[in-house]
Amino acid sequence: MALAKDPFFYKITHQAIEAFGERHNITARQYFAQLLGYKGPNSNIQIGTMLNYNTYNPLTPRPMSVDQLLVVMDECEDDRQIIIDAICKRFGGQFVKDKTVTKAADKCIKDDLMKLSFMTGNLSNLFLQYMKDGVLDVEEGQDLESKGHEIRQEMKNIENYFKSIKQD
Repeated sequence: MALAKDPFFYKITHQAIEAFGERHNITARQYFAQLLGYKGPNSNIQIGTMLNYNTYNPLTPRPMSVDQLLVVMDECEDDRQIIIDAICKRFGGQFVKDKTVTKAADKCIKDDLMKLSFMTGNLSNLFLQYMKDGVLDVEEGQDLESKGHEIRQEMKNIENYFKSIKQD
């Protein structure tokens, strides 16, 4: 899902990315380009174009997705507060941090979600590889079924984690 081409989201995301770069003494656009799905020698230019709401081209749209905003927020660590504060101010809210959630639990579920994402990507790649010849044979189908079962197991673990939080 793409974010509206509202300068607000792009400006605060740009600010957070630049603050992250300054804090870590790195070229932030190059660092975030690959994380956000931009590849190639001009990836830092592509992310700059994406963040510059004035260069939006409806013929070749590349608006920032909600997923990309979440990747930026997750990766920015302390600088994510720039985005959170701006969103709260813009929409008349206040962000209150949940003190019952520990960083260790956040890290654990983050790792589980990343593992699930990795497993799903591997399943997709495997499917595409098997379908190159246009036919999915029995062994390939069983392999995909096995991988799907592993994904369901991981998803159950994640669901159980969220259920345990809900009960607390």
